[in-house]
Amino acid sequence: MQDRPTADELLEAIEEFLRDRSKKEPDRLLRFQFLVASNSLAILRREWENEEQALEAEWAGLGALLGTAGRPGSLRALRQAVLERNSLLCQRIGEGAFDGEAAEARLLAHLLEATENKVRIATPAALQ
Repeated sequence: MQDRPTADELLEAIEEFLRDRSKKEPDRLLRFQFLVASNSLAILRREWENEEQALEAEWAGLGALLGTAGRPGSLRALRQAVLERNSLLCQRIGEGAFDGEAAEARLLAHLLEATENKVRIATPAALQ
């Protein structure tokens, strides 16, 4: 682990630099590209800060819908396992496993929470 600047501080500095350049750039295309780069770094930073918590919540929600499974040991393995369980969820939805009001309500609550967590990383202002 490095001392200072931290990875988060570096990302924030680059993000601010690009955002500042986007405000001062006279060329529309370059201004847009600076802004896209700045926004992309902001998304990466929020994902880095919040991804594990969001994956944990999604893993728990998938467990409630599909049956519990042992949590993978690493973040990378958890990310892959969530993708695999989401594929299984899609398959079960297609098979009609969530037909009926009670099952559908559980499914929709999970999907809403997972979607809000994704929006919280991609565009947090959209939740307000």
